[in-house]
Parts: sequence; structure tokens; C-alpha cells
Amino acid sequence: MNIMFIALQAKKNIRIGSDDENWNESPVNFILLSYYHLRSFYKKIGKYYDKYKWFPCDYGWHIKNVQGTVDTILKNKIDVLCFSMYLWNSETQLEIAKLVKEKNPNIKIIIGGHIGKVTLDNANNRYPFIDYIIYGEGEKAFQMLLDSFYEKIDEKTIPNLLTKNFKTNYEFFKFEDYPPFNPILDLKDTFIEDYAYWNANKANPEKGVVMFYNRVRGCPYKCTFCAWGGGLHNKVNVRQGDWKEEIKFLSNYDIILIPVDANFGIYEEDIEFLKYALSLTKNSKFRIFIQNYTKLQKERVFRIWEEEYQYGKKIFRVSLQSMHEQVLANIDRPEIPWEKHKKMLIDFKEKHNDICYEVEIIHGLPGMNIVNTMKMLLEFADMHIKSVLTFTWRLLENSPADNKSYQEKHNLKVYEHREIMVTKINKNLDDLYNDVASDNYNVIEITKENSIYDSTITFNEYLKILYLMVMNNLILDKYPNFGSSKLDKFFDFTLKYIEKITKSQSNDWEEKLKQYGFIIFGFSHNNKTIPFDIYCRKICKNVYQQYFGEPYDNN
Repeated sequence: MNIMFIALQAKKNIRIGSDDENWNESPVNFILLSYYHLRSFYKKIGKYYDKYKWFPCDYGWHIKNVQGTVDTILKNKIDVLCFSMYLWNSETQLEIAKLVKEKNPNIKIIIGGHIGKVTLDNANNRYPFIDYIIYGEGEKAFQMLLDSFYEKIDEKTIPNLLTKNFKTNYEFFKFEDYPPFNPILDLKDTFIEDYAYWNANKANPEKGVVMFYNRVRGCPYKCTFCAWGGGLHNKVNVRQGDWKEEIKFLSNYDIILIPVDANFGIYEEDIEFLKYALSLTKNSKFRIFIQNYTKLQKERVFRIWEEEYQYGKKIFRVSLQSMHEQVLANIDRPEIPWEKHKKMLIDFKEKHNDICYEVEIIHGLPGMNIVNTMKMLLEFADMHIKSVLTFTWRLLENSPADNKSYQEKHNLKVYEHREIMVTKINKNLDDLYNDVASDNYNVIEITKENSIYDSTITFNEYLKILYLMVMNNLILDKYPNFGSSKLDKFFDFTLKYIEKITKSQSNDWEEKLKQYGFIIFGFSHNNKTIPFDIYCRKICKNVYQQYFGEPYDNN
């Protein structure tokens, strides 16, 4: 049988206003390791590994429309088609699955990854073209399914499985119950072939290959915006295997390795892992980049930062979400007291005055408003924080926030929105609304998502906060030592300048929600539609020019 994986990367960054107007539509060359992970596990445990012809995973680096991918699948006569589902690719991949099934009813279609309760409950009605949905951890279900295609197995004995006829019970997968396996090391020859192909066909030839790497799976915490355990558990599971040999092998290649552990540093061994990986970067193009650090063991985080600094890292990311204690309590976010955390950040900056920080913030959290957002940004400014990475709150299926009682308790409102994933679409916004409403659009260019926010603020206030976030970054990028006093005055000017703009935009959002049931994050510009983040930066640069009397982009 021929087997193939699809794991499409995101076409753009979803944080607001962090990219320039000329961002590349395929900014990075992402490798999502679900294909290697499951294939290596099946090679170790499965019975019929050699009976399958494994086609390279399609990461969608050059995808322009779904039909091209569909044609490739049909041309290669794929028998088993597997989709790794993520927030950013679900709609596109479901469209591919639907079209493939129409052309080849006998193909077996399996989806896994970010699968929520809503999807599971409605799968048979909404997605009749899917044969198998694996929810939760997928190793055992995947292995048993592939075995069952060559020998008769009662599918009802396969855990974590949904078919058109039944759903089996969930079973927590423990690495320790199975022989150790190494996703890359076990598939060296495949990796070497794939790497040669990746280098010859990069989405962005100016950048290296970025590979996500998972050693510690899961998260012990219950942040309401997050769905690490898929709503099934809050357990942590460490993969067994020879990570040293695997990292050593990878260090021979021009790769940026990004561990996607939820809390890097939660184990002391994480530091050993990092030290070893960093030691391999001295005479190599191989690099390692950490972005998810442990929430509570801050002393260990700063030890990790010290190691990274010694190897040249100068920008450190703080996944804060909010600095306000009550907001963090509202979202069950574990965090040390802000004043203690702040002092640690300041002390590290004083020790290494050539470093800077970027802070992740989620917009729309319960308890956030214009006043405490400004207070937070002003405090950040005096700490010389380089930028605030702002993410609008996406509602994840199976996250604790995906619960009516929680939403009612915190006055949360959910709305459907469409994200524009390209720099422009060649039609105006009104025409685009009509196209989306009639399902006449390219799912590569526009994605469907649900956002959630604290409805005690209006859409007008919601938009003002987004503009302030972007304005903050523009100013501090140009004047790192601008300071809170001057920034406070500039924010006052900004709020007055954008009052009519945000009022008009918020009124339009309210009207479109009533008319269409969704909002498109975009604006008409020269009879084209551009993404909200590009439009927002344009407005903010106009604000800057009015305030300072010169264009923002002047050197």
C-alpha cells in the first residue's frame, strides 16, 4: 500500500502588527515531525512496515490551491492518506480530503492532531469523507490501524478512534510502555533524502529548514486558553530514546531545531539537552532555538538563558500573556508574582546589557481593558522590552475556555472570523464577504477560526487595544529608550487620532456579524483586500507622522 502524510505549515504569522507590509507569504521552511514520529514508531512496533511504500510528507511550502495537492495524491495512487491537523491548516486539509475522496472512494483517510470535541461529535455529518479520526495520542491507534489494513483486527479494540459507526475509549499513551524510538535517527536514509529535497525546494530560499522537535509531551497546567492535553489530561510524558545521538546526527545539517515542549526546563535534563545541542553549534550551521520555557521554575529559566547567551542569543522571549494577577487568575495561568519576575528580568538585563526581551500577550483575556493594557505597556517600556507579540485569543476546541459556564462566568463572547493568509486578495472587501458566504474562495488564502474575548469591552475598545499594541512596537523599535512618560503622552494622542477609525471599523464588524455571521480580518485598499495587520501598521505609521512631523520609515 502507498501511504502519505499531509501537514501543511501556516502561510503567515498570526500575531498582530509584528510583520512589515512586505512580509513573505512563506516566511519559513517548517518541518512538522508527526510524520517522522509516527513512521518511526510503526517501524519499531508495527507488523507490516515493509509492505507500505512511504511517500514524503507534504508540508505545503509551495501550495497555491488545493487542487494541485489533490492531483499529486491521485497521481501517486495513495491508498492511506494521513492528515496532521493544526489550528492553521484544518480547513484546507479537510477540503483536500473531501476532493480526494470524491475521486477515489476506496482511499483510506485518517486524521489526527488537534481534534476537538465539536469535531468528534459532528464528524459523521460534517465530514463523511473521513474514515478514521484518531483523537488524543496517536501512536497505538496508528500502529493498530496500519496493521488492520493487512490482517483482520476488531477495530473496536483500537483506542482513541472514531469511525462512522463507533467511538472507542480514550487510552493515555506512555512512552515507557514501549521500546525507545528516535524519529530521525531511526529513519536516517529517509531524512537524508528528504533534506536534499527540502534544500532544493525551500519555501523561502533565504532561510534554513526549521524543524520542530518533541521530547517532553504534555503540560501539567490548565491554562484556559490552551489545549495541550486535548481536554483529556494534564499529564507530562517523556519520550524514551537516545536524544544525544539524534541531536548529534542533526547537527551535520543546516537546521534550526525548535523544541516544542510546553515547558522547556521543567526537568533538569532539559538543561543537559540544551548544553549538548549548543556545543554542537560551534563549527556548524546547526542551531537550536527555545521559545516555550517552564512557567514556574524561573531560576532554571535564567540558567537556560545564561547558556543561550554564551552562544550568542540576544533576544529572549517571555510568554507572559498578561502581567496582571487577576487576569492570570481568570485564565488559571500559573506564574510567579510579577514584581519578583520583573526584578529577575531587570537583573539579567543589567548583567547582559546587550540583550533585549520580547513579551507574548494574548488580547481579549478576561479582565483586560484599555486602562490596564496601557499600564502594562508603560511598565514594559521602562524595562526596555523590545516588542510585545500580540495574539488575538483563538478559541481552541477542548480548551477549558471552550465551556459555556466558563464563558458566562467571565462575560466572554465568541465570534467567527476569517484570517487572510496572503498579502492581498484581488477584490474588494464587500465582494470577498459575498464569496466567503457562498463558499466561493481559496482556502489557502483565507482560513476560518473562532475568536473569543471579554465582552465587557466593546469592539471599539477591542480595536483600540490592538492599535496601541502595534503603535507600542513601532515606537520602541525606533526608539528603544523612549520611556513610559513620553509613551504615555503618545498613547493619548494615538487614541484621539484613531477614535473615528476604530468607531467606523467596529460598526462595520457589528454589521457584518449580523449579516454574515463572521468577520473578515481585512480592509479594502486600492480595490484589493489586505490583511488587518498590514492595514493596522499603515494607520499607525500615519499616527507617527502626524505626531513627529516626519514619515516613520525615514532613516
